[in-house]
Parts: sequence; C-alpha cells; structure tokens
Amino acid sequence: MSVSLKITEEVVIIIKKKYQKYQKDNPMPYVIFFAQFDNTTISIFKSPKKILYSLTVAGKKQANIEKVLKEIQEFIGLFFGHVIPVLWVTPEFLKDDNLRSSVLYSGIKWKCIKVHPQLSPDEWEPNSTNYESVVSLARSMKVPVLIHTGVVKNCHPSQIAPLFNKYKDQLFIMAHGRPIEETFLVMESYRNTIVDTAFMPIEHIQQLVQRGYEHRILWGSDYPIIKFYERNLDYCKFYREQLVLLREMVNSDTFERITCSNFSKIFNIDN
Repeated sequence: MSVSLKITEEVVIIIKKKYQKYQKDNPMPYVIFFAQFDNTTISIFKSPKKILYSLTVAGKKQANIEKVLKEIQEFIGLFFGHVIPVLWVTPEFLKDDNLRSSVLYSGIKWKCIKVHPQLSPDEWEPNSTNYESVVSLARSMKVPVLIHTGVVKNCHPSQIAPLFNKYKDQLFIMAHGRPIEETFLVMESYRNTIVDTAFMPIEHIQQLVQRGYEHRILWGSDYPIIKFYERNLDYCKFYREQLVLLREMVNSDTFERITCSNFSKIFNIDN
C-alpha cells in the first residue's frame, strides 16, 4: 500500500495556529479531500501543510491501510470537521473485498463518491456492473456520485446519459461539464444531474446560468491539476480573477448559490 499524506507534529501546529487565527474574523473554509484506494496504491491529494499554502501535490509513501485511514481521520480533525472526504472508486477497489470493507467501515463519513472513466474507459460502460456497484454504494451512503466528463470514451455526458436515466433517484455531478453542449442537453433531460465548474471557461458558466441552471452549479477549480499544465501561473491570483469575472457576469444571489449555498445543500452543511 502507499499513501501521500503524512501528518507530523509540525503540520498539526501550523494548521491549528493558522486556522484558529483565521476563524476570529472569517468562517472556516471547507477542504475537498480526494482519496483513491486500490490494491496497489492509495493516492491522496495532500497534505495539510501544503493546502495551507495553496501548494497541494500528489505523492506516495509506503503505509498500511489502517495507518492511512487513521491519518485521514486525523486530517479531518485538524480542520475541525471542515473537510469533505470524497471516496475515489476504481475498478480495483470494487474487486477487493477486504480493502473495500476496511475503507467503508473505517468510521470516515464519506460525502461523495468519485469515478474517473478516462483512466480505465472499458471498465466504465454506463450499464456496467461497476457502475451498478457504485450507485448501490452511493445509495447506502446517501451521497452523490461525481463523474469525470470530457471528450474521450465513456466520458461524454451523452455517453453517460443512460446511467442517469437508469438511476433517476441518484444525484450525479458532472465534473467539468465537457463538452458543454452535451452538458446542456443532459441537464435539460435529467433533473438528477448537476455540474461542477473545474476547468470550465467562465463563459460556459454564464451560459448555464442563462439556461436557468444556477441551482445546479458547483464552483470548482480542479486544483492542483492546473499546476501540471501552467507551472509558472500565480494560482491564487488566477482563481481570484476567475471569481471576479464570475461576479461581474451574474447577480449577487446567483454568485452566492454557485460558490456557496449549492455546495452547502449538496453536502448537507449547516452554515
């Protein structure tokens, strides 16, 4: 097994000092935390210290599953519960009964399940048993399913649409909303779909709003992936500018929905 998160005493001290000071005048922010498990690797976008400085990276260190799960629980505790742990499900995870039991009965309250069909497209046909298992798991946990969308096999919204039609009682989040025209059509046809804006041009967000979908949009950045495409970019400045552009394009109520209240509703957060 391997893990990319290692909590040290130094990290604990940094987080507590930074966020206890931050909390005096501001609401505590939420951290989206993705954990991917399979029978060879556990890959987590890490770590508390890096998150504080907006320099999240992916890495690996050898560890057993019990230690990894304990570190995730500690991580959640460090942020005073303001962490949204997302279980990234792979075909390997679904095949490994022992690993799956360890993760699901760890006491971690997963808030969402993620699927990335692009990494193994043949394993993620819309009518596959893998998706059947994912939806069954999501129903039992009462959480949404986040699916990567894009322009490759089994990632197009139109290709995944049979899944949305088959499980109309399950909420699905289309990450990225690509291609956007297909996203429009799917959202029009299936009320159990919403979209996140990671890697989405601001103009496409505006078009979604114009179509009346402001209640079905989640603000997203896909950070830290952008670091691998734009290594010299000032990330904090870039995201601030994106938010300023969005604020200029929509009214204040819509801006609040996209960046805050939709998120709170989907993940059952009391503000």
